[in-house]
Amino acid sequence: MAKKPLPTIERLRQRLSYDAETGKFTWLAHSGDLTPNQQTWNKCWAGKPAFTYTSKSGYHSGNFDGKLLYAHRVAWAIVYGCWPEADIDHINGVRSDNRIINLRDVSRTENLKNKRAKPGTSTGHTGVTFYRRDQVYVAQARSGGKNHYLGRFKRLDDAIAARAEANIKFGFHPNHGRS
Repeated sequence: MAKKPLPTIERLRQRLSYDAETGKFTWLAHSGDLTPNQQTWNKCWAGKPAFTYTSKSGYHSGNFDGKLLYAHRVAWAIVYGCWPEADIDHINGVRSDNRIINLRDVSRTENLKNKRAKPGTSTGHTGVTFYRRDQVYVAQARSGGKNHYLGRFKRLDDAIAARAEANIKFGFHPNHGRS
């Protein structure tokens, strides 16, 4: 079965109101000569919040013309008049914060440079691992499809500093590795 195409920007703007300052959506009423179904829809949904479902991963989404869409991608499309070319990154890391000021269209590689720290790391710091056998901290970073070994350190602070320096060198977002 063929993939359902994305709705046009015009269609989104006809059916949704988006508040760029709050990141919230509201359904707009059908207008013109209405079918009984459209009249019923207006009574049930017009003026109500849209894209309120929160996925397990924390993103807001909703059904639009039979297609499941993410709120952050719809926000981008409504404001800029085109669908995003790649990933939409939530700059502050809060996946439900769909204010336009918090969204940026980035490549997958760039988006991965603004990731949260993985839970359960041995040091609590992205790219820094403690090796019990040798009693040292190893710092490393991955960028451009390559692993970059940054060194072995006796002190955690030194390993963290090496990784912080690499974050700047490789263009990681300042929020990368936050808790």
